[in-house]
Amino acid sequence: MVECTRCGCQNEIDSRFCAACGFSMLPQLIQRSATPVPGYSQPQAPWPAQGPQPSPAYPAAAHAFVKPEPDWAAPQHQPGQVSDVWNPPRPAPGYNAPQPNQLPNEVVSRTAPPPAGQTNPSMAAAPVLLGFFVSFDGNDLGRFWPLYQGKLLVGRALAADNLDIAIEHNTTSARHAQLVALARPNRLTVQDIGSTNGTFVNDQRILPGQTVIAAHGDRIRFGGYTVNVVLIA
Repeated sequence: MVECTRCGCQNEIDSRFCAACGFSMLPQLIQRSATPVPGYSQPQAPWPAQGPQPSPAYPAAAHAFVKPEPDWAAPQHQPGQVSDVWNPPRPAPGYNAPQPNQLPNEVVSRTAPPPAGQTNPSMAAAPVLLGFFVSFDGNDLGRFWPLYQGKLLVGRALAADNLDIAIEHNTTSARHAQLVALARPNRLTVQDIGSTNGTFVNDQRILPGQTVIAAHGDRIRFGGYTVNVVLIA
């Protein structure tokens, strides 16, 4: 029997918890298992035999040891031959490797600001999109032409040079009308420049040389070809 350290109740020797108070009996159980049995002695491991031990036998080398040659004495690679020796590439003449925290020269030159009084040509030439001309005449999928800021010439395709909006329709004159697109403020003007079949804004004809403002959603007809105005700016 083993006595509970909490309530003093006697419990079975292999009990894990007290039957009276439920207190854990594991500490007593562990202590009893660690206590050696009287009269028992653990057997000692035998000592290894004294005296010189035989050295292990190694297999004889298949080839005699050859001292490797240094890299500078290795044969040079010849064109058309495959070499197992890696030779680092040499830098090109006139190339200076960039220092830590320093960009290469070509990157610095591209990112350097322009001189005083000059603007970046790539930024100055960027067009500003004002909107589109959209038409479904003769094409169920529709066609569109971008309207960039500036003066835009409207005419019949393949009938004149330097057309900004080329319309493939027989009733459109070679040089039919001129547009002026302004993004600031958002405005589009239409001027007839002497077309044969006339220019119409919402079915109202424009006189030759007359300028009319076209708004978002208006319909413009160049001869017999109609486009819809879509302004996004």
